Amino acid sequence: MNRERLGPPAVEAREAVIRYRAKEAVRGVSLAVARGEVVALVGADGAGKTSLLRAVAGLTPLAAGHLHVFALDPWKNRHQLHQHLGYVAQTFALYGDLTVDENLAFIGHLMGLPDFRQRRQYLLERLGLAPFRDRRAQALSGGMKQKLALAASLMHDPQILVLDEPTTGVDPVSRREFWQLLGEFVAQGLTVLFATAYLDDAQRADRVVLFHDGKVLAEGSPEVLARQFPFRIAVVAGEPRELLRRLLVALPGVVHVQPFAAGFHVYLDPQAPVPDPGFFGKQGVSLTGLDTIPPSIEDVFLAKLSEIKGGATP
Repeated sequence: MNRERLGPPAVEAREAVIRYRAKEAVRGVSLAVARGEVVALVGADGAGKTSLLRAVAGLTPLAAGHLHVFALDPWKNRHQLHQHLGYVAQTFALYGDLTVDENLAFIGHLMGLPDFRQRRQYLLERLGLAPFRDRRAQALSGGMKQKLALAASLMHDPQILVLDEPTTGVDPVSRREFWQLLGEFVAQGLTVLFATAYLDDAQRADRVVLFHDGKVLAEGSPEVLARQFPFRIAVVAGEPRELLRRLLVALPGVVHVQPFAAGFHVYLDPQAPVPDPGFFGKQGVSLTGLDTIPPSIEDVFLAKLSEIKGGATP
């Protein structure tokens, strides 16, 4: 998004440790999020993403290290910080038996907003919720519930928004619409820190932080992470599939063959040529596709995991 970053970071963690009894959920994480930046935390369940987000929101204390949000310790100053921070949890946390209007009114009163009605009306219109304002929250679709949760988190016009897997279980169209709507607020200067299991969601971020076992594996823009990927990728499909797989594995320069949809992702040494389509026909394979593609965040993540596990390939 290439927005200019000014002033001290919105979030700064240095060697942050979060511990639940004997279990360290976050282990020495250092991270900075600039004001106006959109940062995605990507990792498997149990990687420590939610624990770090809860600490940023002032809901979990650190066991060691340092964490500041707008230069404040979020645990010690959580009441003050909540005036500047919006938080959307993994699960829908509003009241199902209240209407959309009533839920936002409750948040307005809870946050002590002197005139919440104007802000509520603005958010209802911007997020497409105005036609559903009298509908009980429990009767909303998954996508509409996420829009309501987003509206509630933005009622007090926060400077930073923390989202914990905000589009989990939401259909692809609603997911795309959610990020388009959020982008309007980001364009106005909102800082966003979010965790996601959807790698296409992560592609929307200015910067991606890959998490594993409570630590940071790698971080950078999606473009920078892609450039760090050590292999070329070819997508090959054809029949018979098992014969195609055996031929691919035996080709010089092929490092790894990964089943993908109806074909395979083939990881090649950077200097290796793309497989010759004519070769497969001579071996009795009818190709239905052969192309090269740039690496995705998933490719980079799997390669980084392989490195720490002592392997050479994803």
